Amino acid sequence: FNAIKIKRTPPSGVRRLSKADTQSLIHAAGSCRDQLMQPLIILALETGMRSGELLSLEWGGVDFKHHQISLQKTKSSYPRQIPMTHTSEGVLRGLWKASEAQEGLLFDLSPNAVRLAFGRIRKRCGLTGVRFHDLRHEAISRWFERGLTMPEVAAISGHRSLSQLMRYSHEDTKALANKIRRWMSS
Repeated sequence: FNAIKIKRTPPSGVRRLSKADTQSLIHAAGSCRDQLMQPLIILALETGMRSGELLSLEWGGVDFKHHQISLQKTKSSYPRQIPMTHTSEGVLRGLWKASEAQEGLLFDLSPNAVRLAFGRIRKRCGLTGVRFHDLRHEAISRWFERGLTMPEVAAISGHRSLSQLMRYSHEDTKALANKIRRWMSS
């Protein structure tokens, strides 16, 4: 019995978001009807959390004292701790102050509402090929560029294998070329 071989198409190249792209998304989200879209986008870029993780995040998982977010509901079913950056902590403190109850969910948004709102935001920015999940790719790529090790990034992102993690890392080739030139000239 001969095995049938299925030709797989290689994954398409992921377009990195420039600083201007991310600023454009954040700015456009600021004028969105739903005021929660801007903090949602910023937190996605800062924490690398999936949209489902962000939408299921409860105030009980936000620890300002230890500067971390505890995720209990994850895609992999493994809970994890995400360190807060200064930016993410500032966004979370702003949401905390604006919140009436400071308990329950941080984002009272449905996945469909986020999908539709993000579609309108990216259209305003002219970034039609960008998906919300690309913010996670961008966050993970930036962590590697800032010098975090694979185990450190995996601990934050929740990836259980190196092959999974590497699908999310997209090195900035210009920065890589500069790094190689510096190395070769020393």
